[in-house]
Amino acid sequence: MVPPGAMENLSELFLEVDYRGDVARFYANHHLLTDDFYFGEPWFIGLNRFLTSKDASRFELSILPLRKDAPVNLEIPRLPDFAGNGQVDKLNAIRLVPEYQLVIGGCSH
Repeated sequence: MVPPGAMENLSELFLEVDYRGDVARFYANHHLLTDDFYFGEPWFIGLNRFLTSKDASRFELSILPLRKDAPVNLEIPRLPDFAGNGQVDKLNAIRLVPEYQLVIGGCSH
């Protein structure tokens, strides 16, 4: 849940999602907002566009498993650990990352 006023004094608020899996999906009220196909790097979601709706303050994240035998070519330094069942769907970390904007006024001569 994102608290009211979370965007106050911010240019943007990013949700950083570090996961392993096939695809991650981001929802509000069971409505798909955006998704991401795994490529080995964290996924950054700009929340500003989703926080403008008064009913979009509670979000859901789902991660679909990536199977070891999936016909996907990943160009990443290290493949994920597929464990004993031959698939991976893991959330490593999630955090909010604020982005600030500094406006410098010009001087008149």
